[in-house]
Amino acid sequence: PQIMESYYTWAIVSPQQWTEAEHIRPTYPVKNAAQQSWVSAIGSIHEQTFDGRYAYLYYYEFDLIAPISISITRKKGDLHLLYPLQNEGMSWSYQCKSGDISLVLEQESFYIYTPKGHYDLQVPTGRHILIGFIIDAGLIRSPASRAYTFVVPLVEAKRGKAKAPMQSASFPIGPLTRRALKNIYGLLNPKELTNEYELLRFVIYLIQLSRFKLLLAAEKEQLNQPKELIRHARELLEVNIQTFGARALLSDIAELLKVPVGTLSRAHKQYYHTSFLKYRNELLVKHVIKTIKAHDRMIEAAINSGFAGIPEMNRFLKGQTGQSSRFFK
Repeated sequence: PQIMESYYTWAIVSPQQWTEAEHIRPTYPVKNAAQQSWVSAIGSIHEQTFDGRYAYLYYYEFDLIAPISISITRKKGDLHLLYPLQNEGMSWSYQCKSGDISLVLEQESFYIYTPKGHYDLQVPTGRHILIGFIIDAGLIRSPASRAYTFVVPLVEAKRGKAKAPMQSASFPIGPLTRRALKNIYGLLNPKELTNEYELLRFVIYLIQLSRFKLLLAAEKEQLNQPKELIRHARELLEVNIQTFGARALLSDIAELLKVPVGTLSRAHKQYYHTSFLKYRNELLVKHVIKTIKAHDRMIEAAINSGFAGIPEMNRFLKGQTGQSSRFFK
């Protein structure tokens, strides 16, 4: 497949003179990303981009004492997963023949289809961080698309080269999202053959997490029923184990579902006659064994399973199965 491209260019619209700089350090440095910075009398802008073939990452950080505009030109239509990680009133509009179309840019994440054409991003005074992924629309296809109906219209707009932008419902940026983004900041390494896979793996997790958040919002009343609550909790735990391994915690699941861990534990015991913690450990054992078989070096298996090293992985497996890591190799 072709390498994914950004398909956009941008320019600062401001009466002040902006010059390139090298001394600016972003709030969240992205390992091995292409980086550029600009400064003027009214502030600074930092850009980080990374081409992951199947997902293109971009990061923009603005620190301003006066507002500016950013003029953006898109060469083709794209499907984005956008995180206004720090947003103090940015607004975005698409210029078309029938008049500008305003796009909502709140402090929540959302998907957006952007057709080719010209856009204007208004950036007010303050510090703003905008992180986005241009994703391959082919990731969301039948039959899996039935679970992602909230983004299917945008995928179809991308495939059909629709003339107007389209935006999904928004969803909150919580601790699980921030943890996944933090992992992405540190994992990018073009020297590794698995690099593109690792970026894609976390982007898929972010897509799965967005599905859960929108689903939970739509089924808020059903979560009062213990059976439905624990069903969602088990699904969410499985996705987190697959992504974070041993770093997947029951407290994270409880926080997203907005219930105490004890409530989840009691519901799980009621319907599955075992503790939620035991279920978590059973999932983790399967994940660790699969990871051990997939890696040549045991240290790689340990790190990719979410452990600090081989001794920690050994202790976990010994406690759960009575066997050391080598047994499963």
